[in-house]
Amino acid sequence: MSSTAPNLSNWCRIAPEGSSIQHIPDLDSLRRHLSEGAVLVAFDTESYGHFHKDRLRPTGEASELGFAALQWPRPALRLNVPCKDFAYGNGVELLTVQLQQRTCKSLERTTSPIKHVNGLEETKQNIYQFLPESTKVKVILVGYHLSTEFRWIAMNCPALIKSFAAWVDVQELVMQQHAPRSTDTPSRQVSLKAALHAMGLAISPNTHKQHRAANDASRTLQLLSGFLMSRPFTPTPSHHPHSESGVHESALLVASIPESRKPEEV
Repeated sequence: MSSTAPNLSNWCRIAPEGSSIQHIPDLDSLRRHLSEGAVLVAFDTESYGHFHKDRLRPTGEASELGFAALQWPRPALRLNVPCKDFAYGNGVELLTVQLQQRTCKSLERTTSPIKHVNGLEETKQNIYQFLPESTKVKVILVGYHLSTEFRWIAMNCPALIKSFAAWVDVQELVMQQHAPRSTDTPSRQVSLKAALHAMGLAISPNTHKQHRAANDASRTLQLLSGFLMSRPFTPTPSHHPHSESGVHESALLVASIPESRKPEEV
C-alpha cells in the first residue's frame, strides 16, 4: 500500500474478484442499497492488551470480536441516547466473541452476550449463527476504519465475506462531511468518539475505559443511523487525526481476501 493517501474523490471502489460484494462509497449509494430494506451488521475487533509499568500496551492480536445487527428501516428509531440504550431501544442484536481473556484493569461493561470460544472453528460457528441468512435478506457489512477487521477476515475466515452483499466504512462518510469544512486533508481522519460528538450524540461517560468490541459496533450503527436520518454533523478542530486513509487500506484488503487463502465452505 502506498504511504500517500489518495484524494477523497479517488478513494477505491474495489470488489474482490469472484465475489458480488460491493464497496458503498457514499451516503447516496447507501440509501440506494437500503431502498428495499437490509440488515446492517457492524463488526469491530479489539486487540489483546497487557500492562507494562501500569500502562496498557495493545498488540496486533485480536482478543475480542464484536457484532451489532440493525434491521433497516427502523421506525421510531431512538438515536440520541447512550449506546446501550440505543441497542436495547432499537432492537439491535449484539454478540461478543471472546478469543482471549482481556487483562485490562478498566474494561467498560457491555450488555452483549459473551461467547468464550476455544479455537477458530467455535469462533466461526458463533459468527455464522449470529448473522442473518444472506439468501433471505440483504446484509451489509458496516465498520469504522475497517482495515483491521478485513485483515482478521482474510487471515481467519475468508469465506465470511460471502455473507455480505456490500460494505460501508462509516469513517469514509465522516471524512466526506469533514473535509469540505476544514483545512484537513483526506488523509487526516477522525475517531469514532469525535464523530459521535460532532453529530451531537450521547457519549458514554465510560469511554475512557477500554472499549468492548460489541459496544463500538453499536456506536458505529448509531453514527450511521444519524447520517441516514440527516442529523447535522459539525466537525471541530479537536478531531484526532490518523496518518493514513483507512478506507483505501480496507479496499485493498477486501480485494486481497480471495487471494490470501482459498475460501473454505462453512
